[in-house]
Amino acid sequence: VADTVVGIFVIDELENPINFRDFNGEINKIIEFYELIGENNLPQEFINLLEELSENGYNEFIVDNSNLSNLINQNSNFNAKHEVPCPLIQSFKLNLINSVNKYGVQITEEQIRERSKKLGESLAKKSISRASGKDDILIIQMINTLDLLKKTINLFSTRIREWYGLHFPELTDKIIEDHVLFSKLISIIGNRENFTKENLQEKFSFKDYTLNEIITQSQNSMGAEIDLDNIQKFSPYAKVLQ
Repeated sequence: VADTVVGIFVIDELENPINFRDFNGEINKIIEFYELIGENNLPQEFINLLEELSENGYNEFIVDNSNLSNLINQNSNFNAKHEVPCPLIQSFKLNLINSVNKYGVQITEEQIRERSKKLGESLAKKSISRASGKDDILIIQMINTLDLLKKTINLFSTRIREWYGLHFPELTDKIIEDHVLFSKLISIIGNRENFTKENLQEKFSFKDYTLNEIITQSQNSMGAEIDLDNIQKFSPYAKVLQ
């Protein structure tokens, strides 16, 4: 069961679509769903989805949302296993546009970012409001939020490095460790052939040793060629980390 800002989607072990609930782009529905879960309540729409699944013989689920899995186990006759990372759910979410398209749901990258931003802002405001006057709770919420953000950044960075490493593995493996800097290099410089002294000095402030190392490795890279179109398509994902 993959919960997303687009809706709730159920897939089987072969990634075939089973059932879903679409939020229909209504930000209030998205916020309400996650607020109810945060308040330890199962949304009625989600209960209806579980009942439909039960009627079709599905009673055991894998969920990567710990709050949701706990609520399913505590408030229903279904069995939910919390698994992080879950490769199936992870793949579904990383390829969200194509994944939901299998259900007939159309969504753009811009819409996903906008909904995620509004949801994050709303949940953050609610958390701060609840913790008003309770510094210890506020600190815990901040730590949890930072921990979640760190996990998300690491996940995005891993996928970006895996992809770009096919083209310029030396940059991925030996030179740049900082996730944000790495994503900027990809989105601004792009193809490894553009890693020239002029481009790097104009847009970045590398020390001479690092600058020369990047240039040398780009000129002698063992990576595969990649066309500009592919880099441009992937650039928005790299910008998420900046």
